[in-house]
Amino acid sequence: MNKNIVITGGSSGIGLSLSKKFIEQGHNVFIISRSTLKANIDSQNCFKIDCDITKIESIELARNKVSEILEGYENKNIDCLISCAGVGYEKPLEKIDESDFNYMFNTNVKGLIFATKIFLPLITKPNSIICNISSIAGIKGFAGWTLYSSSKFAVEGFTESLRHELRPKRIKVMGVRLGSVNTPFYKDLSSKEKLEFINPDEVASILLNSIFIENNTVVENIFINNTVGDL
Repeated sequence: MNKNIVITGGSSGIGLSLSKKFIEQGHNVFIISRSTLKANIDSQNCFKIDCDITKIESIELARNKVSEILEGYENKNIDCLISCAGVGYEKPLEKIDESDFNYMFNTNVKGLIFATKIFLPLITKPNSIICNISSIAGIKGFAGWTLYSSSKFAVEGFTESLRHELRPKRIKVMGVRLGSVNTPFYKDLSSKEKLEFINPDEVASILLNSIFIENNTVVENIFINNTVGDL
């Protein structure tokens, strides 16, 4: 049976790579993004839903649309929720202000937490999986990235706690920590500066092999880093 997969931030970067690969396997993919027009996918298995992940009411509307579409399918369960939506930039502490905090935490933390909460009633079957995309900055601090790192440490804590909360329901929770990946996140860097960055398609391939595995097995944490080390 085809799986139903919801991907926040699925219109670019790792989210887009994952969307394409899941669709190639015949699964139904629901792309949740601020601008789904950027997702260059033309498939009857792809459903694009515009959503501002920072606004709870927008997430609820997206969930309702997903639920309506699933009514037309035998499988009405969300088999996998992948939270890819995220923002970040380098800025020293003395220069950050409240707008920086709101921008980063509303997307990386609030959006992820409430997307999980709001979609959770549709994640009902054992062995369904929730996958949160984090960062090396969620387990290690970097100068100039205090705000971003703080938001990703919050994602790590949420993921770890959620895992224990959902164990009785046999819903799997997976955390993915990434090094530097060549995505629009680093759009201001030159090609030379991104020479050693990870290809998002490589990340997607690794995750595809780690998400839907044997029923009594789960990859709870995975760290994908650059060959040359931390960048």
